[in-house]
Amino acid sequence: MTRFIMSLRGHYTARHFPERARIHLIIESSGESAETVSREVTSTCNSLRKILEALCLREGNGTVKPEAAVSSSASHIHLASKDRDANETGDLSDNPRIYDATIAFYAIFCEFDEMHKFIQKLDGYHNARLNDVSWYLTDATNDEFGAQSRERAFLDATTKADQYATAVDFEVEAVGLEEIEPQSLETFGVSTEAYVSASQWGGFDASGYRV
Repeated sequence: MTRFIMSLRGHYTARHFPERARIHLIIESSGESAETVSREVTSTCNSLRKILEALCLREGNGTVKPEAAVSSSASHIHLASKDRDANETGDLSDNPRIYDATIAFYAIFCEFDEMHKFIQKLDGYHNARLNDVSWYLTDATNDEFGAQSRERAFLDATTKADQYATAVDFEVEAVGLEEIEPQSLETFGVSTEAYVSASQWGGFDASGYRV
């Protein structure tokens, strides 16, 4: 009897509509006064935060309610300065320093209709803009889909091994398993791949055909 090992790759992707959206806003201001530009971005940030707080419903103990449209928000301010270009005479004395204030603002939405309304309100702020939106699933859904995709990927690989073995009338058994990371993951899906090494038993006649 002859034994050989083949490795087959199984794959399964579970998809789900996104459950959360993380928006990234940029609030910025530029001018000759550090105090002024800082005040401008802070004022806009506080105004937007007030809108979000109305959507972030909380229990009496401060925890966010499950039905809240917004689960969290955060911001970080950065202040930088630079010299203006010199005038025609090369003199910098008439060109005061320029200050740039920037706030990176993040918020996680659980209700996408409210997110759309919030984004529309950005048009009312000259120094605020939407930079990015990231879509993703909750941890509970990721855990559920991760378990499902691992099981299905393994079954996909072992099914292929069985099909190859059946075609040549071999017996097959799994002897090894390796989980591999796919090249890319959907932000609102779970993708899993697996290598399964299968040991096959069979014989060869004098002409070289498997029997």
